[in-house]
Amino acid sequence: MSFAESDLHGLIDLIYEAPLDFGLWPEVLHRISRAVNAKGALLVPAAAPTALLASASRDLTHAASAYRSEWHRQDLIRKEIVERHRRGVLTQLDFLSQRAVDYHPLFQDFRRPHGMGGLIAYVADAGLPSPVTIAVQLDYGKAVLSGTERARCDILCRHAARAIKVAAKLAGSVSLRSGIAEAMQRLTIGLAIVDANQRVVFANERFEALGSRGLRIDNRRLFAEHASQQIALERVLAEAFNPSLALSRRNTIGLWRASPRPLLVQVIPLRGGEYETGFAALVDHRLALVVASDPDEALPTGEASLLALGLTAGEARVARLIGAGFSPAEAAAQLGNAEGTVRTLLKRVYAKIGLERQSQLASLVARMTLLQ
Repeated sequence: MSFAESDLHGLIDLIYEAPLDFGLWPEVLHRISRAVNAKGALLVPAAAPTALLASASRDLTHAASAYRSEWHRQDLIRKEIVERHRRGVLTQLDFLSQRAVDYHPLFQDFRRPHGMGGLIAYVADAGLPSPVTIAVQLDYGKAVLSGTERARCDILCRHAARAIKVAAKLAGSVSLRSGIAEAMQRLTIGLAIVDANQRVVFANERFEALGSRGLRIDNRRLFAEHASQQIALERVLAEAFNPSLALSRRNTIGLWRASPRPLLVQVIPLRGGEYETGFAALVDHRLALVVASDPDEALPTGEASLLALGLTAGEARVARLIGAGFSPAEAAAQLGNAEGTVRTLLKRVYAKIGLERQSQLASLVARMTLLQ
């Protein structure tokens, strides 16, 4: 079959359209396989082998269904990729002996009945937590590609790997926005979500408005108003993604700014992505919620939630203000009480809910504000 240079350029264009339309991937895989005179192609992520097989090329639909329901458990090639960290363009003989190819059930009872012969596997990291294999399947009886076909396969698979990276990131973003983003926009407290690379994947309007008040987003990263506090901010963010530290370290930081009261920032680890499918299954779903409390704003009181902890109304009012960053003197002025009275109430708050420091109270108030 003749494959012109213009056909190659058109296919590459289609590859980069696919991240925006999941339904294009079967056609992409079909045309890649036709470009190298192969039977078809599959996408197989090492960590979740059943996740992407809806994206098999049209000639391998039945094979993909059988692989997803049963044969992925006996896939020796996927096991080799995971255990030996194999990457690049490889054939089945780069993974297995000829004897294994001749006698293993994967080849004799799965590949052969579905008309699949040789295998060209392009294994790429694509910037994702687990490698992805673009598995080009040759017709039964054909063991290898010609030199020209293999060179073309390498070019197309490299482009496809880049497109997969884009598709996975987009899928993760859409998955996030479809769930909690709308609710977060309605809350009257600054909330953002960051990924394991400390990049902001979502921020509500209240959080974005903090740009002139102590914490800004620039090129999807968080920056403290004072450069001297940037290292401390990044350390708190990093600890949220370290399982050995996330629960034991203080995860709240006060960021100083022009206002005499610091912006209080709390980082809360999140878990998710366990039940994702398709390209979303390939995304690193380690996320953290960043809660920014600005004591200069009229924040939600959260007092009803604090009362549920057994505090009196007066204690709850003091806890809210001190937790929002006010000093005892400032809280006293706000409430119209003597500073000594506020300090007495604060001691009772600490005693009742088992806290010792203002930073701990700030963390609690942030959580209780979200619950109200």
